[in-house]
Amino acid sequence: MFPTVFSGESLFVMEPPIIGANQMDGPMQVNFEFKGDICILRLRGKIHTGADAEYLCSKVDELRATGSSKVIADLSELPFLDSTGIGFLIGMYTSTLNREGGCFIVSNPGPRVRHVLKITRLAEILPIAADEAGAIQMLNVAQKANANV
Repeated sequence: MFPTVFSGESLFVMEPPIIGANQMDGPMQVNFEFKGDICILRLRGKIHTGADAEYLCSKVDELRATGSSKVIADLSELPFLDSTGIGFLIGMYTSTLNREGGCFIVSNPGPRVRHVLKITRLAEILPIAADEAGAIQMLNVAQKANANV
């Protein structure tokens, strides 16, 4: 029997990870893709607490160096989010918002990642889109709102 956990909102059974099931089980990767003036961060693999911290810090620095003020973090290939991943998202978010016209959107979070965002209350702070098209639309709306201010 797997351990049962009560999160305060729901009761769920923690299942062991399926190793080697897909590419999400590999080492953490953050790839940058540009669509016009939008930087899409593609997060893939598992974040290993502590071990990936230096790599993720370098990616925050790399994002700053791009000068991008419109950023989408695609979490579709991120199976879970721990404290290291939360710190990384917050670093990306604040780095982006510190730029003039900065806007940061999370897209495609899976159920486990969405649950972590919800219980940490980050879902109340970070804009979340169901998919990339929705995230791009949210960025366009935010850009128009900033232009009218």
